[in-house]
Amino acid sequence: MVDFWSNQDELCTKIVTAVAHQTNLKPGLGWVRGDNAIDPKLLQELERLRIANADLKATLAKANDSVAVTFDPALKGPETGLTLRLKEVTHHSSQPNTNEDYTVETTFKDIFLAIYDEIVKELGESQISNAIASNVGRPIGSKPLRQSYCNRDDYVMVRRQFEALGLIELIG
Repeated sequence: MVDFWSNQDELCTKIVTAVAHQTNLKPGLGWVRGDNAIDPKLLQELERLRIANADLKATLAKANDSVAVTFDPALKGPETGLTLRLKEVTHHSSQPNTNEDYTVETTFKDIFLAIYDEIVKELGESQISNAIASNVGRPIGSKPLRQSYCNRDDYVMVRRQFEALGLIELIG
């Protein structure tokens, strides 16, 4: 951009016009209005908060390194295996019902995952016991008149374990 001037006043006018023209047509870094500039006090506060945040993160990292998660040795962990005693009752329309006792090897984790939806519904104990048997036991398949039941002692042991781990809470 070349422009000619003949006196000092004309030069000042051309400079002001050129700067205003460039500011409007090609805004970029450096062309900040005074009323849009960041307050230096705000920048100081941001820096103070950044340093405080970094200090808190460092403190938290140290605390996490020093905390050891331990469980009461009497409690069983989620991967602990157990044998559930179940009963399957098949209802027949023309003959007596048949009962079959059987066992299933599983873990507390598998039981919890299998019956989670029923736990959330806050069903009664017998319904939860039936849910354990039907979800962890044999699949029902094509026998709609078949019901599975969990041994009462095994159900109580599973319930107490879930309570001790804080997975469920006994209501009233």
